Amino acid sequence: MGTGNKSRLEYWQLHESPAFMEDQDKSKPARKSNVELAAAIAAEGRVNPTPGQVAGAKRFVGATSIGRWCQNFLLIMGWLAAYADKNPGTYYKVEQRSDKRFRRLFFMPGIMKYIVPKLALNTVAIDGAHMKHCLFQFVLLLMVVQDGNLAGLPVAMAFVHVENCENYIWFLNHCKEALGEWLLKQSIVIVSDRDKGLKKA
Repeated sequence: MGTGNKSRLEYWQLHESPAFMEDQDKSKPARKSNVELAAAIAAEGRVNPTPGQVAGAKRFVGATSIGRWCQNFLLIMGWLAAYADKNPGTYYKVEQRSDKRFRRLFFMPGIMKYIVPKLALNTVAIDGAHMKHCLFQFVLLLMVVQDGNLAGLPVAMAFVHVENCENYIWFLNHCKEALGEWLLKQSIVIVSDRDKGLKKA
């Protein structure tokens, strides 16, 4: 990360740094310079940001409280439960880390459980898309099928921090759980970009 070309995962880790979070406490009279804060973050041993990257992270955070937007992820469970209550058959899973912070989410609207076996052709596309929000830099994993008009129909999605084998296995297992026997048919053709994580999964 010290090269100035930060990956999305590393940028998220920068925002998770205890030193960075402590420095955002505006009640403290003495706050570190960008050089001092970059050194403190590097000393934690996870990432090695430049002072310029630290400055950029501060700008993105701005007046937003890190604690507040991290805690807002805890509201996801309530939103999903309310949606599932109004849409029977909805399948979702949310995982948190040991410190109660958001880890990953899987979601499939209930209607898909009924229309996919009836309308979808036997072609399934799976891919990941990198989100470009300055703070919420997740990877969106998607499963898309084709309907009778050869149009793409998004079926299931997941938000994860990185596109890798572990997250693809987690995503595919929940796809199988949500769609059941239809996805296990031998005639299903899976289309992908041969991502290394997906190939291993």
